[in-house]
Amino acid sequence: ALRTNLLQINPEYSYQHADGPYPFGVDPIWNIAENKLNFLNSMKMKLSVIAGIAQMTFGVILSFFNYRFFKSKIDIYTVFIPQMLFMTCIFIYLCLQIVLKWIFFWVKSEVIFGQLYPGSHCAPSLLIGLINMFMFKDRPAGFVQFDK
Repeated sequence: ALRTNLLQINPEYSYQHADGPYPFGVDPIWNIAENKLNFLNSMKMKLSVIAGIAQMTFGVILSFFNYRFFKSKIDIYTVFIPQMLFMTCIFIYLCLQIVLKWIFFWVKSEVIFGQLYPGSHCAPSLLIGLINMFMFKDRPAGFVQFDK
C-alpha cells in the first residue's frame, strides 16, 4: 500500500536556514504540507491579480498610442486619461497593497508602520480594505482584538 505522509507547517518554522526564507519562489517543503492548498492558492490568486492588472495597464497604454497615431485628442482626454486615473487609483493601489503585505507582514510579531501586529494572521485584509475605501470608512489602526 502506498502511504503519503503529510504535515501541518507553521510558517514561522517552515525553513531551517540561518539566512531566512527563499528570496524568490516557494520553499519545496510546502509540497508535503497539509495546508499547502491554502497557502499556495492565496499566493497564486494575488500573483494573478498583479498579472491581470499589468495586462490591463498595458492595454490602456497601447490605446494612448493608437489615439495619438490617429491624432484623436478628444479620445485621449475623454477615454485614456479617465481610464488611467481610475485604474491607477484603484487597481494599482491594490497591487501596491499586495506587495506591501508580502514585504512587511511576517509570521513573527512586529511593529509595522508604528502599530504592533502579532503575526501574519493579523495582517489587514485586502478585500476589506478595498471595500472600506469605497465606503469611506477608516481601517482600524494596528491589530484590533474584538471581544465576542
